[in-house]
Amino acid sequence: RGFVTPEFLQCNSITFLAIDQMNRACDGTDPNRLDTRIKNTLASLNLKAAERAIDLADASSALSHVRFGLQFVGDTGWSLCYEICLRLHEAACLANYLNSSPDEVLKHFEEIINHARKFEDKIKANCIMIKSSASGNIKGAINSAFIILNQLGESFPSVATPEDIQNAIASIREFHCDDPKEKILDAPELTDTKKLWSLKLMDHIFPYLHMMSSNLLILISARMLKISFQHGFAPESAFGFFCYSYSLISTFNDIEEGYRWAKLALVVLERFNAPSL
Repeated sequence: RGFVTPEFLQCNSITFLAIDQMNRACDGTDPNRLDTRIKNTLASLNLKAAERAIDLADASSALSHVRFGLQFVGDTGWSLCYEICLRLHEAACLANYLNSSPDEVLKHFEEIINHARKFEDKIKANCIMIKSSASGNIKGAINSAFIILNQLGESFPSVATPEDIQNAIASIREFHCDDPKEKILDAPELTDTKKLWSLKLMDHIFPYLHMMSSNLLILISARMLKISFQHGFAPESAFGFFCYSYSLISTFNDIEEGYRWAKLALVVLERFNAPSL
């Protein structure tokens, strides 16, 4: 176990090669014959490699590492190494989504739903499943997203009335200040797990709502801003600022105000050093 250092876990090319060699050495070996600590270490290493491969959009490599990881945790994985097993199945969902394999996404999604110990442990899988199902059923994916948002404490009407839209805009006006850039840079970072997943989920469904020409767009973007100002900022907050800007321009033709909020989206990106967003 001495070689498993923090540097090793950064998963560079040498790390991938080392993990591949260990997998080959164990391939065909009955995992039950291995010491439990060794199996857990190998499963953890393959999890790290799978997650890193996903970051690099290498679905094939990710799936290979997930397969070995699940092989090492075995049938007792959910009871003996729950966190590793959960993350391996989450990685499997995401890698299969990247690989355009919806049936495999569904298989691992159901595995998580059947074994997850709490609602929060199901959220990431639900988000991936929504993205996967949207390719064939956008409306169904949106409905699923709103069900989960409601469970996260963020409820929305099925159709936004003019009054709903005006109330959403009014709820954002209270956050106006003379120096919004400083307010964003000095604000706390979002740590509430449910609120963070709410932002991520609203981020995911905005393009689908746009494709459906939904009038819920401005309600979603305003809620993302409200969460950010009240509970803290996250990288996904930048998308909320952009979406609110887009809604103001496309719905109300308010170019000046839309431009102001768009510039604040860049401030959020600057804060989190996330130009890729």
